[in-house]
Amino acid sequence: MPQKLKFYLKWIVPVVVVIMAILAILSQTPKIISVTVSPEVIVKSQPTQITVTVKAWSFLFTPHFISVVMTERGYKNGPKTDAEWFKDYLKYYSVYQQNPSVLGTLSKQGKDSSGNVIYSATFTINKDAAQTVRLSIKSFGITLGSARLAISTRPFTLPPDPGEAGKATLAGIDSDHDGVRDDVQREIFFLVPDSERLRMGLTQLAKPLQGLASLENLSDDAILSLENQFGNGNACFTALVGRVAGVPDPDKFINYQYANSPNYLPEVNKGMADDDLVEKLIINTTARVKQNKQNFNLGFSGDGSNVKLCSFNPSDYPD
Repeated sequence: MPQKLKFYLKWIVPVVVVIMAILAILSQTPKIISVTVSPEVIVKSQPTQITVTVKAWSFLFTPHFISVVMTERGYKNGPKTDAEWFKDYLKYYSVYQQNPSVLGTLSKQGKDSSGNVIYSATFTINKDAAQTVRLSIKSFGITLGSARLAISTRPFTLPPDPGEAGKATLAGIDSDHDGVRDDVQREIFFLVPDSERLRMGLTQLAKPLQGLASLENLSDDAILSLENQFGNGNACFTALVGRVAGVPDPDKFINYQYANSPNYLPEVNKGMADDDLVEKLIINTTARVKQNKQNFNLGFSGDGSNVKLCSFNPSDYPD
């Protein structure tokens, strides 16, 4: 065999094969620009059609189909009861997704004006339990992106995700003018889609925290008023959680519902306890952390657990 041929067979051909394999994988695992679900909230035990749309970009070719896998929330080595979880909640801090089921595939629908490939398909979802599920976009067994779907006890329309624009200012974006930033309102819903009462409690807790993290040049009286509102909200939510889970500790409840929050930013949230995910949800930029530290310095008085301090009547909400 000629020496040159031996060289090609030994070195060039394997290198070419490896490069082609890498390019083939890259072409079948496009970069996901966005994943959207419409509607984002459906009602439990009611078969409902949802449309999943993916915007993707690929270095070479894009696959004709990509799959969608739905998973439910679960916890690593999770406890069997709430009481067991609360006894040692940090042990179960890591969240994972369980009960995976393939919904089907998304097919190419063309390209947008920027040249991104659009994939889309419609699926019927019917779940008996109110919860937040994750829809993962996969190709070659690799997760490329994901989105959430809230399965709730009643219909609800969430405000649009403000994205990075919602972090550009201290005030953020509140498109529906309910007094809570859109990103916070959305996270509260995904946190507890099964309880409108707890969402009301979290909203009461969120509003003064949001004020302390966004309002500048406040007087001492204004700061103290917000801190007392926060104390009342904390007492209200603690009482509500005690009714639901039998353990009056809102921080642990939030961890239980929403461990490993995507809003947990260690480089931003320095100085906060690991279980203060409610605060991390709201005080989620460096500027908001700085403003909160300037404002939250007087202390407040409040009842540790008192349903009478709720700014709403919990009895008005059946769940």
